[in-house]
Amino acid sequence: MVAFSRFVLQEALVRGELPGWIDADSIASAFVTLIDGFAVRAMETGSISIDDARREAYALLELLIAAPASLPAAVAEIRTRRADRTA
Repeated sequence: MVAFSRFVLQEALVRGELPGWIDADSIASAFVTLIDGFAVRAMETGSISIDDARREAYALLELLIAAPASLPAAVAEIRTRRADRTA
């Protein structure tokens, strides 16, 4: 599922539908985690409506579509801190 999500996001990047600074690998993993969360919630509560799942998934996609064309300073700072921690 992550590989498929990554493929879809990378295709959107190539077509210019998403800004080039988007981290397709991380977003693909996060999206699949969201989908897995739907399954866990359904097991715990007995159900999750299609409308609720769609609304939550679309909320993540809306953030991607609304992302600015250039890398925001706040994102650059977060990535720098993350890189510093892993170095």
